[in-house]
Amino acid sequence: MERQRPKDSTLYLNFDLIMFPTFTSSAIEKISPVENGQVTITFTGGRDYTYGVSDVERFVTEMTSTITEGKSVGQFINRALRSDLLTLVQA
Repeated sequence: MERQRPKDSTLYLNFDLIMFPTFTSSAIEKISPVENGQVTITFTGGRDYTYGVSDVERFVTEMTSTITEGKSVGQFINRALRSDLLTLVQA
């Protein structure tokens, strides 16, 4: 029997892959699933940046809350960068 994905805004876990609910943002086009402690964020205009996530559980919890509560995803990412929750991975 195949497992069905819930239709609500819950966070989905798939081994080391963590996906976020759908969101709308004027600053951010998309956020990749967190995989192996890293996330790639596509900003408006198509600029992709990969970040290390210092505390995956905290990032996922706060990001999911931000989305489900309809708060600004761009502001959350900005705060996460300033607090070193996210750090740029050098190419």
